[in-house]
Amino acid sequence: MKIENISRRDFFRKTGVTAGAFALAFSFPATPKRALAAQGESDFIATWLQIDEEGLVHLWIPASEMGQGSLPSLAQILADEMEADYERIRALTAPKGDAYKNPMFGMQATGGSTSVRAWWNPLREIGANVRMMMIEAGAQKMGVRPSDCRAYNHRVVHSSGKSVDYAEIVSIAAGLSVPEKVALKERHEHRYIGKAMPRVDLPAKVNGSAQFGIDVDLPELLVATVMTSPAFGGELESMDQEAAMKVRGVKHVVEIPNGVAVVATGYWQAQKGLRALNPSFQGGASKGMDDAQIEVALRKDADNGKAVPAHVSGDLATGRQKAVQSLEMEYQVPYLAHSTMEPMNATAWVTKEFAKIWAPTQAQTPSVMIASGISGLPPEKVELNTTFLGTGLGRRFEGDFIQQAVLISMKIGGKPVKVVWSREEDMRHDFYRPQALSRFRVDLDQSGMPVAWENRITTPSIFSRVFPGMVKGGLDRAAVEGAAKDADYELPNQHTEYVLHESPIPVGFWRSVGHSFNAFFMESAIDEAAHASGSDPYDYRMRVMKTPRLRKALEMVAEKANWGSAPTGIFQGIAAHSSFGSFVAQVVEVSLPGENQIKVERVVCVADCGTYVNPQIIQMQMEGGILFGLTAAAFGDINFEDGAVKQGNFDSYRMVKQKEVPTIEVYVMDNYEEGPGGFGEPGVPPIAPALTNALFAATGNRVRSLPLSKQGFELV
Repeated sequence: MKIENISRRDFFRKTGVTAGAFALAFSFPATPKRALAAQGESDFIATWLQIDEEGLVHLWIPASEMGQGSLPSLAQILADEMEADYERIRALTAPKGDAYKNPMFGMQATGGSTSVRAWWNPLREIGANVRMMMIEAGAQKMGVRPSDCRAYNHRVVHSSGKSVDYAEIVSIAAGLSVPEKVALKERHEHRYIGKAMPRVDLPAKVNGSAQFGIDVDLPELLVATVMTSPAFGGELESMDQEAAMKVRGVKHVVEIPNGVAVVATGYWQAQKGLRALNPSFQGGASKGMDDAQIEVALRKDADNGKAVPAHVSGDLATGRQKAVQSLEMEYQVPYLAHSTMEPMNATAWVTKEFAKIWAPTQAQTPSVMIASGISGLPPEKVELNTTFLGTGLGRRFEGDFIQQAVLISMKIGGKPVKVVWSREEDMRHDFYRPQALSRFRVDLDQSGMPVAWENRITTPSIFSRVFPGMVKGGLDRAAVEGAAKDADYELPNQHTEYVLHESPIPVGFWRSVGHSFNAFFMESAIDEAAHASGSDPYDYRMRVMKTPRLRKALEMVAEKANWGSAPTGIFQGIAAHSSFGSFVAQVVEVSLPGENQIKVERVVCVADCGTYVNPQIIQMQMEGGILFGLTAAAFGDINFEDGAVKQGNFDSYRMVKQKEVPTIEVYVMDNYEEGPGGFGEPGVPPIAPALTNALFAATGNRVRSLPLSKQGFELV
């Protein structure tokens, strides 16, 4: 299987597909529809897959590839169901088009750990249709009955042993009607699904041939870098344009919303020009704000803000009549940056006739609409080419970098321009994971079981900016996910409420979104309840757990981690959380080598992602999620001075170092009875509470505010 990211224009040149090839179109939720068109016709472009006369299968993947394994996973599904030779599939990132809209979103976009979940059934149906059509075509070629034939590994095989390759019958298949009904494979028939097939995107990423957004190159391409107001929403006050234009290679200085861009023949020339430009800014909604003021504003809303119900069951007063002890707890997390490995970038070429964009984006539909709105061109005149993403984490769902590229191209006379942010610009102008404050009152009966559960979550709203129509009555469901009706525990007399905290600091989707902090809040509160009742934290969770699949994951992680029998000097913490259709339990083991020093020795993770395509990719994503969440829990903190973000690079917003990485064991549960769950994000939520619960076991002190570095702890 060969992986390429190529433009639609290049498709025919590189693949050599002709009018005699087989093509199958698919428009969700309609049934598959055969499409055969002459070379270069637009409806041919809109198809999902083509099999050329050499038998190579060209599959357009509708999900952005950002390291989570969309390209290999979705190609693996198709290859299995259509009985293709895995090595003869070429997975291509789809162009923009309504045919590629994510059925779980209603738009062409990637996020929410939906790639496999959204396309599991459609791709299997497409593959099954191809398989049946190839069997019929092969039977015609061999002059036998289709009922006496089967498809296997890119061939149609007759019961006599005679066979033909798919390449020999594509022209026959192209003239066939799509079957009215097809049977999908049974589990025992799968050859690729459920197996650790090679991640075919890795060789290109290792040898440098993979095209990320930052790699895009075009004839006469100029490069721009930007600086925007340190305080959010501020405006350009002054600049030395003459000095910037004297820098060799600088071609243009362009004002953009809240900032300025320097356009040059290369990135370093543009950076040098930006330094000479020496722009200054004034105003901004966050001007004058610092950490202390931000903290005061959050607590003011937590105390007196308008609270709206997120989930109400039973009656608190009635439950409290049975209580013998009450726990009042407060937990807090800070703003966090995405810090993607590839800074924000996009390439745009905008003329009066067309707009062409090359970008590492998670949001094709919104990007097209942004370009259309700025340029005045209709959406059909906007061509969007999605490159590989140097990690996404939700940050590339935003469109600010797309907007800048389109504007700058227009302002320099319709020339192609690649906008590349510096790491400092990327860190200081993120859409941050929102800070959040969660207050609990938990009442326990004589047996230690919760009889009343009151929880107020105060945090900014992501949806009020991105999808305001989804905020009903002041409730942002993303802000309370994992803590309201979908909580994993049996909580009679539960009252969970939300306070929308208004802030000028921009917030956005961050890997696992609201689950990232609500798992920390909930699993810490449950742990406190366990200890207050004198119960083992694992046993207590098993008593109050209402989610059967998470219960099984808990049982398995306790077994794999040898819960309760850690060696001397090793302390264990446990946490479990369900999100994005998957169920993950983790045990963290820590030691304390010195005063205020923490060494994370081992993390044991069990993941129930339902039916899985590639367990190795799930393992990789769990490992990555654990390290991402561990970094955030240990060090993650965005600080402000005079309304501006203080952190600018990895020296001040540090990552977990190699020597600090624990042993990680991941066990993927076999649960074929359930549909596929997500796996890009569910590994993140449990790690912070499992870590802090282990610290409580080690020290007897409860960590209620992250990061650990702010509490005086050092990771070693």
